Amino acid sequence: LLLGQALSPAHANDQSCLALVVAALIGHLELCSMMLSQLLHPARADAQDSLALVGAAKGGHLEVCRLLLSQPVHPALADARNSKALKIAAEKGHLEVCR
Repeated sequence: LLLGQALSPAHANDQSCLALVVAALIGHLELCSMMLSQLLHPARADAQDSLALVGAAKGGHLEVCRLLLSQPVHPALADARNSKALKIAAEKGHLEVCR
């Protein structure tokens, strides 16, 4: 119910981007997929300039990373803190995400 209202392209905002970042960070593959199906762009940052791919890499969520990389998002995209998915995954010891 909420996804249909909050994430239409006309209503995408920092809060809906934050929802995608949080879902990626905790590894909720189905929720990420639903949000992306509502045309929420995976490379769009939230209000804190966090990125979903960086969040997924930080959490070591391989399948979420795969999902995000199947979308138009560059793996070397950096957030406001210059964090990149590969760097964060390596720092956290997430070998499968790094590959």
